[in-house]
Amino acid sequence: MKTIASLSLVCLATQACAGVTLVPRQIANICRSPPANSCDFYQTCIEDRYQCGPKGYPLGFGERYCKKFGAAGPQMSAAGQEWVTKTMLCLQKALVPIASQASPTTCEDIRQVAYASHPGCYVQSGYCTLSLSDKNIISKNVDRSDSIGSAEARKATFDTLAACSKPYLDSSWQYSEIIRQRIWKFIGDLKRP
Repeated sequence: MKTIASLSLVCLATQACAGVTLVPRQIANICRSPPANSCDFYQTCIEDRYQCGPKGYPLGFGERYCKKFGAAGPQMSAAGQEWVTKTMLCLQKALVPIASQASPTTCEDIRQVAYASHPGCYVQSGYCTLSLSDKNIISKNVDRSDSIGSAEARKATFDTLAACSKPYLDSSWQYSEIIRQRIWKFIGDLKRP
């Protein structure tokens, strides 16, 4: 709205906008509610507005991987295909507040918000329970530089793997605690006359 107000003042001062009606930026429906199995959100809702360029997150990562995984989906199991659909949608929905906010943000803010959403979207969409075959297809479609090339990418990768390992670590911890208690009980029993 600030931009519209500024433009209105410029128009009034210079009379350069005769016959022009200033209308607040309209948010496309896709920007409020991205459709499943579509990558248009990145161009239409983020890139067109913020112009981060071909190496920025919207086109250089979001749209690129959306298309790569959309194309790889048919090679995956039914669970893998469902993961692709759910993950694509989750990652886009994480950026809806940026796509629909009135005030501008920076390309760096977009990148940080997007990367922060990756582990949760991957895990909530079922990554941890995917078959090894599906995980291999995912791994083959991710460029190494994108999975470990930045601090955000390394953190997202680590957080995803940690979330998938947590149930095993928790059960291992519980199991080791039971063993420890039994050992102490056994030692205690040995000390009794």
